[in-house]
Amino acid sequence: MTVETISERFEVQEAIRVLEATPATLRALLEKLPGDWLHFQEDPESWSPHTVLVHFIHNERANWIPRARVILSDDQVRRFPPFRQLPEEGELEAAFIE
Repeated sequence: MTVETISERFEVQEAIRVLEATPATLRALLEKLPGDWLHFQEDPESWSPHTVLVHFIHNERANWIPRARVILSDDQVRRFPPFRQLPEEGELEAAFIE
């Protein structure tokens, strides 16, 4: 039996295609929703759909490259660097500008 590692199965071009499609997919699903739906929270501690989108954008900008390097590394010990789940308060609106 052959054991296949993630780095042997991982296809960079396939991943790029999926990642490139993500913004358009999210836009198609969410752009026509009323603001009340996007900012709805089941309770004060839960995330709204808007907060989830901010998290996605922040994560893409600050986290996915360092994590990809760890995942694809041949190091014996692989640890993800620390990561804030959401941007600092002033960065929140900037996440939607670019």
